[in-house]
This record gives sequence, C-alpha cells and structure tokens, in this order.
Amino acid sequence: DGDGDGDGRDGHDGPCTPFPTPTALNVHRADGTRAFRWTTPYEQYVSHFRVGAADLRRLPERHRADATHLHVLCTPARLGDFLAAARASDALRALETVLWEPFEGHFVPEHLDAFTSALPLVDAVSVNIFESRALFADVLAGRLLSSADDVCDADLVGAEYIRRGSRVTVLHMAEHGCAVYEPVGDAGAVAREMLVWRVPCFPGVQAVETTGAGNSFSGGFLVGMQRYPGDWRKAAALGTVSASFAIEDVSVRGFPTERATLDARVAERVRIMYAAIPVQPDSKKMPS
Repeated sequence: DGDGDGDGRDGHDGPCTPFPTPTALNVHRADGTRAFRWTTPYEQYVSHFRVGAADLRRLPERHRADATHLHVLCTPARLGDFLAAARASDALRALETVLWEPFEGHFVPEHLDAFTSALPLVDAVSVNIFESRALFADVLAGRLLSSADDVCDADLVGAEYIRRGSRVTVLHMAEHGCAVYEPVGDAGAVAREMLVWRVPCFPGVQAVETTGAGNSFSGGFLVGMQRYPGDWRKAAALGTVSASFAIEDVSVRGFPTERATLDARVAERVRIMYAAIPVQPDSKKMPS
C-alpha cells in the first residue's frame, strides 16, 4: 500500500533506500483471471530499474567483493553500457556470469538490431515465447503458427536467439514449462545445430499467484549456473523449483517457518525435477 512517491520505505519503518518504490495494482477476478497494472507513473517505475554502476557501489562490500553471478533486468539498448560501466568500476569486482532478462515492452521488430547487439554480451538470456514471437514477427513471417498462444513455434524462436549470438536461451512457455537452447559450437549465423532441454512445470502445484514467478525462476537458474556450470538441466530444475514456491500462494504466506522444514521441501522438489527432465537434451539441426 503506497502512494508511489518513491520514498523507498516499502510500507515499513526500516531505513530508506536510494531507490524509488514503484507500486502496482494486482487484481484477481472471480473467474480466475488476473490483471496487473502499474499505478506509479511510467517514467518513475522505469527509473526504479534504471540502475548504473554508481548504484551498484551502494551494495554491501561483501557483495561487491564476492558476487560472481548477476541477474540483469534492462533494455537491450542499455545493456552494453551498463555492463561496461559495472566492469570498469569497482562495483562488481568478481563478476563472471550474467543472466539477462530484457525489459518488457521492447519485444518489437524495431528493436531487433538492439537485441542482436546485446545477446553476445551475456552468458544467458531469459525470455518468454509470447513476447519473442512478437520480436521475430517479421523474420519468421509466414512460418509462425496463426495462434498467438501456441508454443509449437518454440524451436523456431529458440533458433533465432542463437542466430543472434545467444549462448544460452531460456524460453518460458507458461503452463507448458520452458525450454533451454544452446548452440553446438559457436552461436551466431554460423550455428548449424542446437541442444534443447525440455523442462516441464513442477507437477501438482496449483498456480495461485504468478506475480514474480519469472524473477523467482531466474534466481534459481542463476544459482544453478553458479553451482553447476554448463549443466542446464540442473539449472533449469532449480529455477523451476524456485518458481513453484512463488506461484503456490500469495507472497511467502505458505512458506514453512522452520528452516529445516523448508530445506527438506526444497530438496524433495529438486529431486522430483531432476527426475522429470531428460538427462540428455534433444539434438536438432537449426531450422533453415
């Protein structure tokens, strides 16, 4: 509950942060559908995510010295400058790996060149198929299925990211889970073959509140990248488990209060997801 004035208090009496606090209205209708809209003016809430190297230097020293993996939410046009500034400064001295989540509203053909420039700069990109279909609408004209919510085009879309330099693409497909794409050999126009890990949603969890599911997945996936370098099956499993906790209730209402209980639930869900994802990925020729 807030007036969106950017005071950084988040509705409690803790210390202010230098970042504005955007607010939004999340409406759950009786028919089970959901509507989300920002109540903070566009430029103000966008500024919340517009973080520069100077902002990173406000992080606690232990994070600046030890953080090796970073999840970045930003536009394709700003990604290069942000990463260059972060690496040129002392903000993130140990940074090794970047997972990029492109900012909403930029998945349009007019921004395709910016995506092509940005994708080679990161280690992995996390996107959804529905926005990606819009991004590649011109490139894949006549090849995409007519239904806007069809996920059968996933491999066409995943291949387009590889052609534009993506080393690892996580393509989210809502209730259909996700797919992870990696080129065999170098990414870019030279790619001739790709590996595909097909990852189902966590079984048996009813989606009560999906706000934050994508960010929760990214957090788990990033942990997997750090713990199991190059093992996209395990990274996707951790991401899916993380998202499963985010969607099963509002906020952290359903979380166990005892750490041991939570750890046991996490371990059991990770075991289930490891069993649900094939050990070997599909090997496919790049669509022509």
